[in-house]
Amino acid sequence: MAEIKEAMPAPQPEALDMPDDEVLYELADLFRVFGDSTRIKILYALHDNELCVQDIASAVQLSQSAVSHQLRVLKDSKLVRFRREGKNRVLRTGRRPCAQHPLSGDGPYRRMIFRAAARTKTERLVSTMKKTYKIEVDCANCAQKMEDAANTVAGVEKATVSFMTQKMKVEFAEGADPHATMENVLSACKKVEDDCEIFDI
Repeated sequence: MAEIKEAMPAPQPEALDMPDDEVLYELADLFRVFGDSTRIKILYALHDNELCVQDIASAVQLSQSAVSHQLRVLKDSKLVRFRREGKNRVLRTGRRPCAQHPLSGDGPYRRMIFRAAARTKTERLVSTMKKTYKIEVDCANCAQKMEDAANTVAGVEKATVSFMTQKMKVEFAEGADPHATMENVLSACKKVEDDCEIFDI
């Protein structure tokens, strides 16, 4: 009789080193606060500066009432502090006293936040440097002419044109203005195929 071997138990995954719930709640609050571009502008204006509400409003080009509303949110999150100077309130960025705060020191959660921010910035940059446009072209040979013409335009890193899908994919050079570049692409394509079209430039 064949020997029956017992199945080995599947290895259990190691427990994740999760932060405390309090820290996670703090992180959730911070991401909510950072989700508004106006608040980011205010924090940037206050970086290494002490400013009154009027100065902040001028720096971010918003009304004082709009700035005051956002400052209340930042103050509740302990991201800004203020002190009295005569009749004015002078504000600066604040630091939370809790050593376990996600942004304190150079802890892993601080690094996680800034890595996420850097990744988001990179993804946005990449998305603006690659775009797909709907085109109208009559034949495969004409599409090839458009592709060749597009690749001669300054600001175009690489362009590909598909007659089958009626699409043009363009990778822009760093620092190129997509709208201005595509205006030049359309002009170049019209010279080789005068009845072609590129939409939503």
